[in-house]
Amino acid sequence: MRDLFREQIEKSNLSLSTKTMYLRLGKHYNSMFKERPFDKENIENFMHSSNTKNGQSRNHNVTRAFLKRYYTIYDKLHLIPHIPKPERKSRIITYYTPQEIGMLRDICADKKLKLIILLLYKVGFRISELCNLKRKNLDLINGKVRFIGKGNKEAEMELTNDIVEQLKEWCAGLNAEDKVFNKTGRVTVWRKLKQLEGMFKLVNPEFNKNIHPHGFRHSLATELLDRDVDITIIKEIMRHSNIETTSIYAHIKQPKVWAAYKQVMEGEKNVKDEYRRIIGEEVKVEEVRESDDSGNKEDEGLVEGEGLQSEELVLPDLYRLWF
Repeated sequence: MRDLFREQIEKSNLSLSTKTMYLRLGKHYNSMFKERPFDKENIENFMHSSNTKNGQSRNHNVTRAFLKRYYTIYDKLHLIPHIPKPERKSRIITYYTPQEIGMLRDICADKKLKLIILLLYKVGFRISELCNLKRKNLDLINGKVRFIGKGNKEAEMELTNDIVEQLKEWCAGLNAEDKVFNKTGRVTVWRKLKQLEGMFKLVNPEFNKNIHPHGFRHSLATELLDRDVDITIIKEIMRHSNIETTSIYAHIKQPKVWAAYKQVMEGEKNVKDEYRRIIGEEVKVEEVRESDDSGNKEDEGLVEGEGLQSEELVLPDLYRLWF
């Protein structure tokens, strides 16, 4: 029985960290219920034993997901009663302004850390994605990066020109299988950012934010939002599986986000058509430009003969313009 669960988990497309978590919980479950592995009473007892110390909401949801998968593998899903999700406390999202990020990079003497900050902010990498990035994932000729993201999903992002130039210099001499940031794990990045935070607060005593890797990802989303980028495009850039996740940035620009969110959820505009118009098929520049009273076509500084020379505007071009 135990071997079947392990075999199914190892064959799955789950991320390594999720597989490790499920196997650890499976071992714990089997040790608790050797004689009666499938019993409704077991579920309550197991939930109680797993949700300890801090982060109970997170532990609760992980345990629920494990039990569902465990009972599904053994075709016993019908034995699982309804397990309500716990109420999660609202959290304050830490983000940094472009000026703050610029000042952070200015006082940073560590060339590697400066590049890491740039990638976390402008590409929106999660720290695990960045630490696992290999030279073969980078297409510096075409300015693209392809990698395995959250949920073991393939992702592709555009790279801005300044990132491409810095990566060309940094990756010189690396082989295809070499990690871009060799011997740099999430703990190392966290520690270095905390050291940088201490230095920054000495120079700027009024700065009262905690600096952590995911904060730069939040900063990307809020910067795009601040520039009136459509919430459906932000969802795509952030690689969120659900638009509800993108809406967590509502506390920053509440009227703007919730107006867009309401439009999407209530069907005031067709999301599929909008999605296809923006990032699926090629879009004509004239479709996104607005005419002013004088009849001159322009859209946020883009006029005929300036900026983009092509008559076709697609997501990569828009993304480059924002930075």
